[in-house]
Order: sequence, then structure tokens, then C-alpha cells
Amino acid sequence: MRQLLLSLLFFLSALANAQRDSIKTPAVPTHFFELGINANAYKGDLNHSYQKFTSAVSFGVKFNTQKRINPHIGLIIGSITAQNPNFQTNYYSGPDSGSTPNAFVKTTFWQLNFDLQLNLIKKKYFVLYFSQGIGMFHFNPKDENGNSLVNQLNTRAPNEVYSQVAVSFPTSLGFQYLFKNYVGAGFQAGWLNTKTYYLDNIHQLGNRNTHDNILFYRFLIYIPLTFK
Repeated sequence: MRQLLLSLLFFLSALANAQRDSIKTPAVPTHFFELGINANAYKGDLNHSYQKFTSAVSFGVKFNTQKRINPHIGLIIGSITAQNPNFQTNYYSGPDSGSTPNAFVKTTFWQLNFDLQLNLIKKKYFVLYFSQGIGMFHFNPKDENGNSLVNQLNTRAPNEVYSQVAVSFPTSLGFQYLFKNYVGAGFQAGWLNTKTYYLDNIHQLGNRNTHDNILFYRFLIYIPLTFK
């Protein structure tokens, strides 16, 4: 009997230890791959308000190592478009001026940016965050036939040239929701805040003194890459 009790105690002790060893702290993702589909609209000389939306795709790596502030690296590839047949310039652009501003533009662009995301709310499966970043923005305005407007000097004031690369300061607010397997979905809205006047190829012949800008709405999918 004593041997039986000792054997039973030994078995129960071994079972308890095995159960304790099998209960481990769940792994938490430290990095996510991010895939996004964007709807974006431009505001500039041809459109004074955000009107016509076009599409873009985005890719990124989202860090999840800190409670409050985490870095993020992103790439956006897309286009914006605008048309204003009634566009009026503040400057003379008649037949003898040598300048006729374009009334249509389709601008392809890409932006590579680094952000810091401030978590306003951070739970196990939900994050609400504010994001501010800095990026390199490259763009190419084109006419109705798909030809670049950069070298069509007659569409701008005499001797007016510009760079196709600009600094940008993307600002946004977003949320991330994770399922139990840590695959997630999210939404983000904000502005690319480009520091260029030429998304539409127009500046001196235009009637705005502020930089052209892009509003975006982004639907996101998150895939965990690494765990701790």
C-alpha cells in the first residue's frame, strides 16, 4: 500500500511538472510585414480640393518592440490625376507668351519613408496609433498621351524647371486589429505632405502658393515575421 501511494504521488508530481512545463508564455510578434491598398487624391493648382481618387499599393515593416513608440518603414507606389479644362492662370499665357499650362495631368509617384508610430492605445489585439515620418518622394507628371511634362517647357513659365524628387512628411492616424494567430487587418488615413509645387507640373502659372498634397486612405493586412 505504501509503495502504491508513493508511486501515485510520484506520478501526480511528474504530471504536474509536465503540465507546468507545457504552459509557456505565448509568443508575441516583434515585426510585421505590411501590405496596403490605398485610395489617394491630390490637391493643387488643377484641383483646389481633394476630389478624384486613384489607387496605390504600399509595403512596409512595422516594429512591435516597444509599448509607446515604434518605428515603421514603408514604400508607396501609385498615381494621382486631375483635369480642369477651365483652369485660369494668374499670368498671361497667350499664343505669343510661349507658355500654355496643361489642363490635365496624371502623375505617377513612389515614396520611401521612415515613421515613428505613437501608440495612443495598445492592447494585446488592438492598437490605435498616430504616425509622423519623413520620406523621399519621386514623381513624374504626364499629359493625356502619357508623355512626361517635365521636359515640355512650354507648359510652364519661361525658364521654369523643377526636380522630380522632393522631401515629404507623411502624417496619419490608424489602427491595427490582430486575430488570435496574430495575422491582422487595419486602416490608416492621412496626408503625404509633399514639399513640391509640381505634382501637377504647374507653379508660377498657377494660383496657389502652398505645396501640392496627397490625401490617402489605406486598408492594411499584417503578417507576423518574428516573435519573442
